[in-house]
Amino acid sequence: MRYQRKDLATGSNIGGLAFLPPELQGLRLDLLADLSWLDPQLGYKGQGFFPVEQRLEDAKEVKAAQIELAFTTRFANGFPCVIGGNTETLQMRPADQVNWLIFKDACDDNIAAGDGSAQNPLPLRTASNNEYSLTNVQGRNLMVALRTYGAGLLRRHWLLKDANKNATTEQEVQAIDVSAGWPPGGYVV
Repeated sequence: MRYQRKDLATGSNIGGLAFLPPELQGLRLDLLADLSWLDPQLGYKGQGFFPVEQRLEDAKEVKAAQIELAFTTRFANGFPCVIGGNTETLQMRPADQVNWLIFKDACDDNIAAGDGSAQNPLPLRTASNNEYSLTNVQGRNLMVALRTYGAGLLRRHWLLKDANKNATTEQEVQAIDVSAGWPPGGYVV
């Protein structure tokens, strides 16, 4: 629960909503309403702390954490795909992203040189440590699918964050389904 600190003489707020300072935690609400009884050296003379219902903001905080977890989990799980009839995963960690750029650029260079149907000299290694030899066109198409999947994750993440930010009621926040709308992956080479 958050509290609003007020000047009792003017009724004006002092600062924004905040948690109770440690020295006031555990006090009854009637004692928090007028802190004139406290030692003046604590700096609360003529002030009080009043609880403020923050159900909407609290719901948004919880939903924001759920959205982040859903996004980071999907990103960490990588790109699900099928290569040579085998269900595989391409990892999407920052170091892997560099590897995929190198692989895609090699495919693009070979395609530009007229070698689209030739095997790319770089093997493709999956999360299971299996290596696959793909043609340059197959490799480029797989990398485009990986990029599309990653972009879909980002887009869904942003849409969920915006929906949470723009919600005006607890019901709107609760209606945000963090498990739906993510890209499926499953590209087949």
